[in-house]
Amino acid sequence: EELMKEKSIAVDLEHHNFRTYQGFTCLLQISTRTSDYLVDVIKARDFVWLLNEVFTNPHIMKVLHGADMDIVWLQKDFGVYMVNMFDTGQAAR
Repeated sequence: EELMKEKSIAVDLEHHNFRTYQGFTCLLQISTRTSDYLVDVIKARDFVWLLNEVFTNPHIMKVLHGADMDIVWLQKDFGVYMVNMFDTGQAAR
């Protein structure tokens, strides 16, 4: 509910692939201008899909850095998609 009130949010994922072929996403970090959220997506795996309401909302800008793999991991691991995203890594290049 809090994220739906924002005009922009920052998103980052951490992925574990040591000694595993496909690997798995283990941490999701979301920040607003006033709050930071750390989500243990291993524990919350069954509920991460609920973020589709925020992540597919075209009125909320999602800011990521080097998001190439983050987008793949969100879709593969959780069925979460991204609309209205800005990648600061791509912008810098």
